[in-house]
Parts: sequence; structure tokens; C-alpha cells
Amino acid sequence: MPTIKPPTPPKTTLKVTVRFPISPAVPLEETDQATQTVGDVRAHAMAHFAVHEDPQSAFHLTYERQRQDDSVVLGDLAAGKKSLAFTLVKELVQGDA
Repeated sequence: MPTIKPPTPPKTTLKVTVRFPISPAVPLEETDQATQTVGDVRAHAMAHFAVHEDPQSAFHLTYERQRQDDSVVLGDLAAGKKSLAFTLVKELVQGDA
């Protein structure tokens, strides 16, 4: 009787790279769970690049030049890919006149 192999489970981790063009620091490279969110990655990246939000600036991640909401799940964004490459973007916020 032939042995039946169980189906291969979906990949549960992704290689994630985050670049921050205005920083001299090396890119953040980590392996994350596919269930983590873009917000989790953004928090790690901000700590890695030693930046924080303040009244004059906000940060977000882009993937393939599209801004990503913090609630997006990495596995959904990857859509079968093994890795994701983000850019951390600093947005300047203008104050009231």
C-alpha cells in the first residue's frame, strides 16, 4: 500500500527587509511570522533606525511604492512570496498657521 504524504503546510515565516533611505544605518533584515502585521514591522524598523513620531512627523511603510496600513497581515500582502521589501517613509506634518 503506497504511503500518502500530507500536504505541505503554507510557509509561516517571511524574510522581511526594511530600508530607510535618509538613514546611514544598514537595512533592517528579519524573519517574521506571516501572521504579523505591517504595524509590527514598522515598530521594529523605527526602533532599528532609532526614530520616533512627534507632532511634526509621522512614519509609514511602503511596499511596491504603495503605502501600507498598519493592520495589513504580512502573509496576505506576500500572496505566496517568500520575502517582502519595505521602505520606511518619514512624512512631515505641517502645523496650524
